[in-house]
Amino acid sequence: MLHLYLPIYTHASELLFDWFFHHNGFVILIAGGLVSFLVVKYCNNRRVQEHKNKRNPRSFTARYNCNKLVYFEVFSTPMEAICREKQLKNGNRKRKNSLVNKMNPSWEEMAVSQ
Repeated sequence: MLHLYLPIYTHASELLFDWFFHHNGFVILIAGGLVSFLVVKYCNNRRVQEHKNKRNPRSFTARYNCNKLVYFEVFSTPMEAICREKQLKNGNRKRKNSLVNKMNPSWEEMAVSQ
């Protein structure tokens, strides 16, 4: 299973982090509660951490406790990531669940935080 490392812990993860960080955008799926919510977001590395730490208490992800990163895709440009985000937002829940199940069948947390 792939993991998105935030922040860097070992030499091997430094290489992984550098590879991810130099790409300009992520599309992430964040699960909330008992997987009753599945939020699609375009973001960069910093924003993933902000969602997890509930930096903005009035945001949807904070209000509904959506802080479990269960899926992500990496893109070389923000425009590619934004286009993919729109595709996923227009898709149904079954398709989103299928994407998560292919990458992360146990729906485990994929971000390693401090």
